Amino acid sequence: MFQIYKKNVNGNIYKYETKNPLIRFVVNKFLSDLKTLVLPIKNEINSALEIGCGEGYITKFLWDLGLNIEGADISLEALKIAKEKFPEINFTHKSIYELTRYNKKWDAIFAIEVLEHLSDPELAVEEVIKCSNKFVFLSVPNEPFFRLAIF
Repeated sequence: MFQIYKKNVNGNIYKYETKNPLIRFVVNKFLSDLKTLVLPIKNEINSALEIGCGEGYITKFLWDLGLNIEGADISLEALKIAKEKFPEINFTHKSIYELTRYNKKWDAIFAIEVLEHLSDPELAVEEVIKCSNKFVFLSVPNEPFFRLAIF
């Protein structure tokens, strides 16, 4: 029987730091596609939030594209790793279900591979839409293809 994720290894760290060429291909393709979407509108984004940022890999990628972005997650463990790996970026503890309570809006909100983990994704999307001035980026994994790359 195949083991999909190594035990005691965080999936995001494994996914973004692996040397497995199939996983690298899938991740690099996703990042390239994300870059293609963001670059044409980059100058319209003065503030951005990646909600559900985990260990901060996508937040860092978007930061490197020139976005003024902060990362947020509900996992204190993931945020600790993000802050250690990428100290130049502001990472905060926030729930996607409670974004409106912060009385803040962002020009762009990214929820990358978040919705599939939630008990109420519709409520989460409603919160994201209420707190975005311009753009919302939602992504869920292409699981069948990604799982094949893990083996």
